[in-house]
Amino acid sequence: MGMMSDERDDFSEAFNEKPQKDALAPAAFDIAVDKKTGQVWVLHDQAFLSQDRITAGIYDRGDHRLKFVTLDGAIQYLGAVVQEPLQPYLEKAKEIAAILTDKDGNILNAFSVPLKQEGGIDEGNRG
Repeated sequence: MGMMSDERDDFSEAFNEKPQKDALAPAAFDIAVDKKTGQVWVLHDQAFLSQDRITAGIYDRGDHRLKFVTLDGAIQYLGAVVQEPLQPYLEKAKEIAAILTDKDGNILNAFSVPLKQEGGIDEGNRG
């Protein structure tokens, strides 16, 4: 997996104090989009923290990073910057799906959650 680039290693802007060792390594996930429908998927072979309790995705338009959150505030960071060709699709998406697979590509778990927007120039237009 590897449609992401890792331009920096720190997540100093995180809104919680969890150590960033919880971020998925870029090799553990990929992002795919359907250009016609705008549907966005995260394909990953390493389970998220609180995999079954994810309630939303958040795309930061300022630093082009994606994270997933649970109702109780736990955050699963994806450890890379979304590549430029995919950024417009994430900026427009209202929903995101995540599909956990094993090393052979068999689906182990899947969910779809709202995708919220934060950061960027138009801070007042959050989803």
